[in-house]
Amino acid sequence: MANTATIKNLFLFDRAALAARFIFRCSIAALLFSASPLYADDGEPPVPEHKSGAVDSTHDYVAQQFVGFVTGVDRFFGDERNFQETNQSVLQLDLSELMQRGGSRQAQQTLKAKLRLPATEQRLHLLLESEPEANTAGGGEAATAQTKTLSQLVTPGNYGIALRYEKPTENKWHFSADLGKQMETPAQIYSRGRLSMSAPLADWRMKVAETVFWFEDAGTGETTLIDFEHALGEPALFRSSSSATWLHRTQSFELRQDFSVYHTLDEQRALHYEASAIGSSDPQMHANDYVLSLRYRQQLNRHWLFFEINPQLHFPKETDFKFTPLLLLKLEMLFDKI
Repeated sequence: MANTATIKNLFLFDRAALAARFIFRCSIAALLFSASPLYADDGEPPVPEHKSGAVDSTHDYVAQQFVGFVTGVDRFFGDERNFQETNQSVLQLDLSELMQRGGSRQAQQTLKAKLRLPATEQRLHLLLESEPEANTAGGGEAATAQTKTLSQLVTPGNYGIALRYEKPTENKWHFSADLGKQMETPAQIYSRGRLSMSAPLADWRMKVAETVFWFEDAGTGETTLIDFEHALGEPALFRSSSSATWLHRTQSFELRQDFSVYHTLDEQRALHYEASAIGSSDPQMHANDYVLSLRYRQQLNRHWLFFEINPQLHFPKETDFKFTPLLLLKLEMLFDKI
């Protein structure tokens, strides 16, 4: 019965992730249609200009406050969303050590750098990153180190360098396109394109990111990421994140559902609570792992240095979903706006 419930849950996650593509395309169509000068409601009396201006100003202020709060949370935690969507230069170096029961340890180093090129109107960036294949989820947590099992956490064997065209953020949209080359032997060429949009839903915000990619060794693929975010008062943020990655070569999906709460303790300390379900459809829909995670992150005496301690409970399929405790320690150097 447990396995049946698990498969049903992952099936629902898969359906939700696939529906994200439909939601995304419908959202684009709705926004373009509403922006068209042909769209008008002649039966509705116009709102007086002074009233509509006051309402719009209040709405814009609240929206900007919320977006600024979410952006600050993502920046503090070094989230992939911050790296993908900021138009500033960013340098992020993570030194991690994962410890497993029994004394097993494994270290990892990851590097991501985005340098804004001068005299390009903030549109061209130079990227340097370890494991560029891992950065195809469009900003989700699916590729981050704290959710990988010990067997998956390996020292990166290659780096990639790419040129990115990035359209500066305008209102709710963000677009970027990469063309790069992996520096392993033999060298592999890759390309990625990413489009994201956000829309307010009463007291919530929905954000959808669509990423398409091609690697010489891994082939083509596509990732849909959909977030629902809600502020729990000023110090806390709730986020539901669903992602699905389609790999053409294997004809399979990689699926993930996260429920997260980010709790800011003060300007230098924060907590991140997360419950996750991870699965795939190879050869059929099944759960690979369930994860409960608590991250404590502290900014040290320098503004660019962070320390993180992250105890986790994994329930992997390979151990018949028996819990496996893990501990991840991380020292991160994060420079932005450089």
